[in-house]
Amino acid sequence: MMISLSELQNSMSFIAKVNKHLDSYPKYHNEWFIASIATLSGAMFGFDVSSMSAFISQDAYREFFNFPSSTKQGAITAAVSGGCLIGSLLSDTFAEPIGRRTTLIVSCFFWIIGAIVQSTCRNIAQLVMGRILSGVAIGIGSVVTPTYISEISRARMRGVLGGTFQLAITFGILVMFYIGYGCTFIPGENSFRAAWAIQMIPALLLLAGIPFLPESPRWLANHDQWDKAEAVLKKVYEKDNTDQFFIELEELKESIVFFKSSKEITYFSLFSKQNWRSTTVAISAQAWNQLTGMNCMMYYIVYIFEMIGSSGNSNLVSSSIQYVVNFGVTIISLPLPEYVGRRPLMIIGGFAMMICLFIEGALFAVYSEKIPNVSADATVVIRIPDDHKEVGKAIAAFSYLFVACFASTWAVVSWAYFPEVLPNRTRTKAGSIAVSCDWALNFAIAMFTPSAFRNITWRTYFVFGSFCGAMSIHCFLQFPETKGKTLEEIDMAFQENIPAWRTSSFQAHLTSENLGVEDTEKDQKTEYIEDRSE
Repeated sequence: MMISLSELQNSMSFIAKVNKHLDSYPKYHNEWFIASIATLSGAMFGFDVSSMSAFISQDAYREFFNFPSSTKQGAITAAVSGGCLIGSLLSDTFAEPIGRRTTLIVSCFFWIIGAIVQSTCRNIAQLVMGRILSGVAIGIGSVVTPTYISEISRARMRGVLGGTFQLAITFGILVMFYIGYGCTFIPGENSFRAAWAIQMIPALLLLAGIPFLPESPRWLANHDQWDKAEAVLKKVYEKDNTDQFFIELEELKESIVFFKSSKEITYFSLFSKQNWRSTTVAISAQAWNQLTGMNCMMYYIVYIFEMIGSSGNSNLVSSSIQYVVNFGVTIISLPLPEYVGRRPLMIIGGFAMMICLFIEGALFAVYSEKIPNVSADATVVIRIPDDHKEVGKAIAAFSYLFVACFASTWAVVSWAYFPEVLPNRTRTKAGSIAVSCDWALNFAIAMFTPSAFRNITWRTYFVFGSFCGAMSIHCFLQFPETKGKTLEEIDMAFQENIPAWRTSSFQAHLTSENLGVEDTEKDQKTEYIEDRSE
């Protein structure tokens, strides 16, 4: 159905009023405050992960939904990832015309509606629909929040602050798991309904905090609001005693000119000669983030502990240790990207996770046995026998170690990295593709894992372990170092085709030549800068 010109004008007028209303509130430009509010969208994802994992083995849940098979449970779990895929693809439709803050408000509304539908559902179809709506919210937030944080952060703080998105995810997983665990003591269906209703809390907190956030300076600059963009950057750099503010401001001005003078960016142009390297690195970073198998561990940890002989409340408590490790190691590791760099963490983390997964798979291969008389719809079909309890403890230990390896490397890098490697001209479009790829694989893994545990059992570990080894090699060959560099300088490294292993020492200043600007565009640039100086 076509949208009339009057409807479009009315909607843009409404959006302008919303943004004006948001601007009327006092703004706080402290980067830690901004990150703590914006990353509540990450807590939404964390809430969703453990709101399901705490109940999938509980009798009240299984009886109410008529004992879902491994395929049906995979579909229920994966529904949110399908919604995330939709939301991430829609994110550019919202984020570029209406702004980062207003888009986060849209995300909150989808999340609240999804939580209401889930907590009042009467069957699997309604539960799936509610999880899809929640997924749309997560998908939008997972593109917009890392982009917003990268655009508003100082270069030397961007890695730490970018990692707070993953920290919020781990915090949400941990908190919601214990809420869900507490709710399991509520009799009947009210146990999971109460937990799913509580999911609304992070969205309500985010809605309350958004009015106090400044808009992204790069979005403001893209929309010819230079005075506001400059004012935001100045406030962010207010206590910075270096001259980085002036350097970043000038580079931002020039990059925006190039953005304005270039042809309109389309999805096809993301893979043009000028853009394909940064686009493929961003997409690959998000794809590998899923192929580590980490979300398999998060969604289905109770199944893994069933395989090593744990059951009932003992299973839930043992599973919760993994969430504690995930959150604790993530918060300790937040400074690592700025001290160690992004590349070393991703390369070392990949090999470390590969070793953990191969050891777990080997222990299951040697010591596990098939469970006799298993039902046709069962997910867990092997188990470590009681006379090898020490092997089960070793598998649990390596599961925790795997999570610690991920939390200290890819967890604190991946969500900060993809918006860093994308230039201003392609950030929202390419970012939406990168994150949609992440969620597409998340959907596939959520669907695949229950059937994999049933059909190929311990070989599942070798599948994900092989991915971890491959991604380390790929990172070494193609992923540039972004530590301490401005977003514009990172773009220059791509334009000058600097080998990934040499980018840590690469330094440059913005020129027309290294951004591929034609002579006519140089004239526009000169004229524009002269106008701005006046």
